[in-house]
Amino acid sequence: SRLLAQAGPRLAFYCVVALIACFPLLGSASRTNEFRDAQVLGSYEDVAARSVREHHEWPLWNPYYCGGLYALGNPQTRFAAPTLALSVIFGTERGRSLTVFLLLIAGMEGAYRFSFWRSRSAVGAALAAPIFALSGHFVTSYVSGWINFFGFELLPWMLYGLALSLAAELERLCGEPVDDVVRELAAAGALATTSHHVHRPGQEAQVAT
Repeated sequence: SRLLAQAGPRLAFYCVVALIACFPLLGSASRTNEFRDAQVLGSYEDVAARSVREHHEWPLWNPYYCGGLYALGNPQTRFAAPTLALSVIFGTERGRSLTVFLLLIAGMEGAYRFSFWRSRSAVGAALAAPIFALSGHFVTSYVSGWINFFGFELLPWMLYGLALSLAAELERLCGEPVDDVVRELAAAGALATTSHHVHRPGQEAQVAT
């Protein structure tokens, strides 16, 4: 418990977990993904990386797809993020695998911090974090080429920051230090705030009617 509470050993553990999960990805990083979505979405990132690396300009326009289209206004692109540097330095294919590897680590650390802040159990939070980072669509998104979906690995960081802000405000209003009740109220408020904006099936139909 004391070892997992330290950032160094904990991050080393998460690096090993991410390496095991991404080992097939890293081993085939230079290969082309043949899935249809990966072809389209990968070309967006490749054009952006080439624009920066070869032409030294920001990729505002994609001249190679559909006769040319706006790059910056395309919601399916992911180059407007720090991970573009990986594509520029290592190439689009290798940068894709490294992006997933780093975001898995970030997702596990964020899940740990949010869970530990609520439970105060280093072991429980540390072991629960990989369950979040390696669950759901995270498992299949790489094969489908949906690398931008891995941005949701940062959701625990948003919850953690929002919960800290709510706890500080509750502490200010109550005039007392944060206890377990205030901590749970802040965590519940953070979850409620984010879940309010989560898409639910049938919303389009409700709006249409």
